[in-house]
Amino acid sequence: MTFDGNELIEINGSGMFETRDAFTIGGWFRTDVFQPFSGCPWQKRFGAAGENSWQLCIDESAAPHFYSTTPASELTGTPVSLMEWHYMTLSWSALSGQKQMTVDGVPSGVPTTTPDIMFDSASVLIGADIDGAVLVSGLIGAIDDVRIYDRVLSSDEILALATRPLESD
Repeated sequence: MTFDGNELIEINGSGMFETRDAFTIGGWFRTDVFQPFSGCPWQKRFGAAGENSWQLCIDESAAPHFYSTTPASELTGTPVSLMEWHYMTLSWSALSGQKQMTVDGVPSGVPTTTPDIMFDSASVLIGADIDGAVLVSGLIGAIDDVRIYDRVLSSDEILALATRPLESD
């Protein structure tokens, strides 16, 4: 699905995305424009004030960032290429507290430890972020096949997902 920076998909999970023990979110994305926090392909909201349990954003230098704002923590990955498809995953485990990112099946950035990430029944957003009631950090590009798992995927599982061909462009 293509995004022009002014739209998003909101998935109301009614608590379905309260993955308090562990999670992996993965999917294909393509960024067509880099600008300051030019796009946030996906995030899990927390509360109504604009915080996020977790969030993936791409900055003006093409670097992906895995944020968790409750508590504040950031993992910065290896820059991605403009106008090319990339398979990205974000993973976190409550047991180890480890937060990891992969780009195209390869670990990206230095894993960090975040002992706890706060969750509530707020929705998951695809294609942009909402701070308060305002759409911000809209992706200009495309997203495909986003999946959320209630566990940390193994490196073999991530590599299998990252190396299978996309059906559309």
